[in-house]
Amino acid sequence: MAVVDEVDRTATAGFTNVSRSVAQSVSPSLAEYAIANLWIGPLPRSFAAGTLKIAYDLIIYASFRRIKPPEEMEKGHSRIDLTRFRETHISVRE
Repeated sequence: MAVVDEVDRTATAGFTNVSRSVAQSVSPSLAEYAIANLWIGPLPRSFAAGTLKIAYDLIIYASFRRIKPPEEMEKGHSRIDLTRFRETHISVRE
């Protein structure tokens, strides 16, 4: 949350929590399907799960490795600009 402007933190937290909740609600169904229909033994499943987790972590790292929190920013660098994101992706109804 430190890399997001203070005015956008509530919206960012809400978006993150909704995304996480949706993923958590769908994953048990996918796991049940995989266990019931794709039985390939316990070791390959564990290996696949670990591989997916490592890939996820590497993608997150690559996405945010150059973004610094405000206390570490040098002069001239800025944080993530959500104003442009809001203008292009979120329609505000007044």
